[in-house]
Amino acid sequence: MRYALSGLAAGLLFAACSPTSTEAPAAQAVAETAAADEARAPAPSFVVRFEDTHPLGRAQALEAAGRCEEAAHAARTSIAESPALAGLCFERFTAGGAETVLVACTPPTGDVAAFQDQWITRLRAMDGVDYADINVTFEIVECAAPR
Repeated sequence: MRYALSGLAAGLLFAACSPTSTEAPAAQAVAETAAADEARAPAPSFVVRFEDTHPLGRAQALEAAGRCEEAAHAARTSIAESPALAGLCFERFTAGGAETVLVACTPPTGDVAAFQDQWITRLRAMDGVDYADINVTFEIVECAAPR
């Protein structure tokens, strides 16, 4: 199951509405806030479990063995040498080296959902990939009381 969270949907919703002249400043402020939130959004990332025979699977095993610096170096080297992973960078391993988190080296400028779909399809089809999923991060934002 995948969940895509984005300020883009809110921005599109407000762009589709035609505010009256008295609503325009508030709607514009909301749209500007949504655009700013999207600009701060983290680059899309993916959680991937590689098989033990894959170079990144061996890096995961090094991480699990507590050889963290060596594991990170092996992961970065493997990604740099793999044309299939061009455009993704090593971010980190999950707890105990169970999975590798790969992140877009350069955040996409277009449709983020399409970018994620293209990469998840490619990752799942790669030899040596046990499973791959979109990495979802959450930021809890509390509502401030009006003053």
